[in-house]
Amino acid sequence: MGVISIIKNFLNTPKRKHVLAFSVENKAPKLKKSLKGFCTSWWVERHDSVIIFLGLIHAVADALETISGWKDRDSATQANQLLYSITQPEFIITLLTIAKSFSFSLPLCNLLQQQNIGLGAAMHHAEIVEDLIRSLRNNTVNEFNNIFCEAQTLCIELQIDIIMPRQAKRQMYRTNPQTTSPEEYFRIVVFVQFVDHFLSQICDRLSSHKTLLTNFMCLLPSGSTTERSKPTAQQCDQIKELVNIYKAGIDQHFASRSR
Repeated sequence: MGVISIIKNFLNTPKRKHVLAFSVENKAPKLKKSLKGFCTSWWVERHDSVIIFLGLIHAVADALETISGWKDRDSATQANQLLYSITQPEFIITLLTIAKSFSFSLPLCNLLQQQNIGLGAAMHHAEIVEDLIRSLRNNTVNEFNNIFCEAQTLCIELQIDIIMPRQAKRQMYRTNPQTTSPEEYFRIVVFVQFVDHFLSQICDRLSSHKTLLTNFMCLLPSGSTTERSKPTAQQCDQIKELVNIYKAGIDQHFASRSR
């Protein structure tokens, strides 16, 4: 994601935009003419930026290669470094893995942009996404094989060899699988690591919102009038939890009214 953002900013000058537009016309004439940036807090833009970059990667590589031949040393050096970054097999496989995962969460992100979406409906759709990502994780071998085959095709087109990086005997900061298969290596190092992180983030955020939603249900108890007049101990605990969550806002509200 960082490389995509840097390339977007690097190519965002009139002269470089012209080079990219020319490359897009030659390499991907049916696609958009420019890359899309993204806001750190607006996830829909992250989805779009990844998909657009993946579609324009041939044109981006061509534009960077052109700029790397300029007499402007600073531009040429930076373009060459960025070209090197996106023509690594790990970058290609990571990009395809992100695109695959984001294809599941994009509908949810679009839904969450609606002003009238309720928490219950949002949680329902989030649970669907969680199930899809969990299915992706449970079928790691088959799912990654599809991604790896796509990566092989893309790497052939970009003249990239899919080879494993040189492995150290002791690795402290990342997974160091003992394998000679590039597919197995990238499945363990890239695919499994990313999907596990993606799933854990969804579960963590979903769990906290589930608790909040459950607490709110105590304000709408079911049953007869007699039963409703006597909240259960669990409902009392849920009300206390809601008060703790919104205490600052409640105190500020009453303070402003007292003035």
